[in-house]
Amino acid sequence: MEEFPALGEKHQFPYTLSIYPFLLDHRIPSGAILPAVHSMQLLVGFINQHTVEFDTYTLLNASFGKLLFLPDDKESIETWIEIKTLSATRIHLALLTKSRSRSGITRSFPHASFELAKPFQPFGKQAKPGKSTRFAKQKLSSGGITDTARNPDDQQQATGFGNSIKSDSPPYSNHCKLKLIPQGNDFNESIPVSDIYPGLVCFEEGFQNVTESVRTSEAGAITKVSGGKPVPGPAILGSPFPLDAAFQAACAWGRKYTGQICYPVAFEKRRVFRPTQASDIYDVEILPLNLEGTTLEFDLLLKNSQGRIMEQVVELKMREIGIGTA
Repeated sequence: MEEFPALGEKHQFPYTLSIYPFLLDHRIPSGAILPAVHSMQLLVGFINQHTVEFDTYTLLNASFGKLLFLPDDKESIETWIEIKTLSATRIHLALLTKSRSRSGITRSFPHASFELAKPFQPFGKQAKPGKSTRFAKQKLSSGGITDTARNPDDQQQATGFGNSIKSDSPPYSNHCKLKLIPQGNDFNESIPVSDIYPGLVCFEEGFQNVTESVRTSEAGAITKVSGGKPVPGPAILGSPFPLDAAFQAACAWGRKYTGQICYPVAFEKRRVFRPTQASDIYDVEILPLNLEGTTLEFDLLLKNSQGRIMEQVVELKMREIGIGTA
């Protein structure tokens, strides 16, 4: 067994990333690429297996770096998960691949990273280190992570709140009244789904989950997205498809109003109030924040059919990265 990284230290763990068939639908002209939404699931699933001290429903300071291409003829690839202890209450997670040059120098390439923080502990009580903060040295597989390891509806929650919060009133109880788009805004223009697939977004059927025209104005956009089909792999953050489709809708707004075809490269915070589910339909609200320069910034909000907030993304940064369209 290996201890959790000490303050300022980082440890890397070999990780076998399973290439499920649905991932191959996340395809650009040059090949299938790992979706950002799946990389977040992998990292949260890994940490959630080994410790309950961190709030795995709030992702902070995320960055999506080098594209990770997935081979069509393999069932898995070898990657690394890096954990760095930033402070007594915060860690940094990263999904890496490595390559060795002819001169023998090994380089690491980050593909996705974000921070997790420990939740507020009432009365100054902090979780004590123990078995939950230790990591096995053996190689782990993404296929070995249970999809239902923890859920925000569980009484003993993954965030470490445990029994201090009633199971019928978790911190994700959706009583938030946040509304992004200004009241009374008229969405008098629209982008039909037929203009998004395959003209703008070249992903294949599994990742075509914008279900109706994106209604737009200069103030923002609204649309509906699908939870898609049930898929294997970790699902702690919910279905991967609604948020991915929300990214696509923001991409469509960006092309219409700025002429840029931008993709997610970072965000300040993602907060999952309640995980989305396969097959369900969700409302998306998109609020443009900063349109200057080559990086577009948005806030995103996903709601269910009853208007309850499922999740939000704060200060999503999108940029042209040259992956092309169909």
